[in-house]
Amino acid sequence: MKILAIGGSGGMGRYAVAAIQNFDSVEQIVVADLNEDSAIGFAAEMNGKVRAIGLDVNDTPSMRRAMQNADTVINTTGPFYLFGVPILQAAINEGCNYL
Repeated sequence: MKILAIGGSGGMGRYAVAAIQNFDSVEQIVVADLNEDSAIGFAAEMNGKVRAIGLDVNDTPSMRRAMQNADTVINTTGPFYLFGVPILQAAINEGCNYL
């Protein structure tokens, strides 16, 4: 399974990525965050399954492109009342599972 962890270098995202990186069913995790340097630094602390990209969730075409290589999207970007629905809609449009 390939996972896109949006907001993956934030507090909740770091916990989620660290928890799932050792699952046998997980092939790859892409930590996607507005703060690309933070995402890269965090991914470097994880195992070889984890890599990072910079991603602005307000840039819907870029977000959808990032989802094209994912089976599952984990969204920990807040505030959820603002970003939850658009990220969920993009995941649905790209045929991804959503957590």
